Amino acid sequence: MEYSIITNNPTVAGKYENVIFVEGTVGDVLVKTRNLVQTGNSLITHPLPASIRMMYTPYRSIILGKATEGEDRFLQLQIAEESITKYKRIIEYRNVDYRNKIDYEKLDEILLINALHEIKIMEVAL
Repeated sequence: MEYSIITNNPTVAGKYENVIFVEGTVGDVLVKTRNLVQTGNSLITHPLPASIRMMYTPYRSIILGKATEGEDRFLQLQIAEESITKYKRIIEYRNVDYRNKIDYEKLDEILLINALHEIKIMEVAL
């Protein structure tokens, strides 16, 4: 499977191929992801983390692939757009936790590794 990793995590940018590095915040990563979905890419991982606590991390890595025929492009774009809105709404009540950024940098990479592992399992199953 062909994919790209959209990230603002410098560790991920230095270790992986097919990385689109975003110099900026998680919000900037979400906007870049939405823009790429608009131009024919498809979400492989969800733009938002699974827990509210992870919304305050300074790093986010998202995996995108090429859109496939018959895929619901509207749904993909809706998910990307709503992720930006939800992120902005949550982050306005609490600041990003830069104090623990080294831990968050590593945690983001671990989550990415797990997602890449799942992609490989799915490829073998298909």
